[in-house]
Amino acid sequence: MTEASTPPEPELKSLRDRPFELLAQLERRGRAVSAQVSQEEAAGREWVGVALRMAGDLYLVAREETREVLGVPASTTRVPGARSWIKGLANVRGQLLPIIDLRHFLGSGVTPVTRNTRVVVVN
Repeated sequence: MTEASTPPEPELKSLRDRPFELLAQLERRGRAVSAQVSQEEAAGREWVGVALRMAGDLYLVAREETREVLGVPASTTRVPGARSWIKGLANVRGQLLPIIDLRHFLGSGVTPVTRNTRVVVVN
């Protein structure tokens, strides 16, 4: 099949309300990219990541840098004098975690907390 006869790929943003189609499209794109990688480059090493969406943009975090993905903790304790993008500290299973609004830190505004908002715990 030539490139001219390949149907255009849908924009990922247009699939945000159809999660299964979004995952299928991401898989197709991933397979297309991996088909381009030579056997020599891929020998013995596979990159695995966690995808997240922030302010409409898609980001990838290396799996080895990600400890877990949580819902937003029910309560956080503000840190006096901290920057506005530091939301506070949360006690998660006996471990204190700093909660940082990465979107706010990057200058894209404060993250609205909804039932779909998640906290990514990184190493």
